[in-house]
Amino acid sequence: MVTSIREKAPKGIRLPAVELEKIVISSLRDWLLDTENLIKIVNLQSDQIQTMQEHAHDLANQLQQPHPSKLIKTILHQVTIHPDSLDLDIRLQKIFHLQKEELFTLKIPTKITRCGSTLRLLIHGNQGTNTADPKLISHLSKAHDWLNQIITAKVPSIQALASKEKVSASYVSKVIDCALLAPEIVRAIMNGSQTAELNLEKLRRLTPLPIDWDEQRKYLGFTSNGKSWTGKDVG
Repeated sequence: MVTSIREKAPKGIRLPAVELEKIVISSLRDWLLDTENLIKIVNLQSDQIQTMQEHAHDLANQLQQPHPSKLIKTILHQVTIHPDSLDLDIRLQKIFHLQKEELFTLKIPTKITRCGSTLRLLIHGNQGTNTADPKLISHLSKAHDWLNQIITAKVPSIQALASKEKVSASYVSKVIDCALLAPEIVRAIMNGSQTAELNLEKLRRLTPLPIDWDEQRKYLGFTSNGKSWTGKDVG
């Protein structure tokens, strides 16, 4: 893993640091809260288990606080990105209060996928990005604003709006079309749980969209089965 300058790994790939940190924090928290699994890693006396559990849960809670980078550096020795996994080398001494330094490698099945011009790291089985896309959100905001201008007669027509915005009428129509997205898709985009492949470039390419919301979900990579979605559940 390279955490400093590009010259140290000229053939390395760049991944969004914020997104990577979120995955690391989420994986660490899940691991720290799994008491049964922690007990299997180190042989503890029965009177030590409760203390270990309380300390592990406290660390998990601290990871939810703002700016947990210092704590992450304390717990982790190294993070290594492989083509099919993210390896977290955890300092067990910090959790179990061991006499000597001992490392445990937590392997998280992942894959690296391209989303437009950006590379994203996805946890196996979770196709959501977990990161809000400001370009997508801005596009939706524009779509609703332009539709509102037409509905409230602030502008008399799409052509008039196009002249006002100095764009083509066909572009205005495509943007406004995005104001008719299914509520679940809008929520997914707003909270960053849309599929990783859904970016502004793809949305523009697929516009105009089907009117039917179920068709929209299929069209944009969301498969619904009642409230069960592939990727992250958006409620």
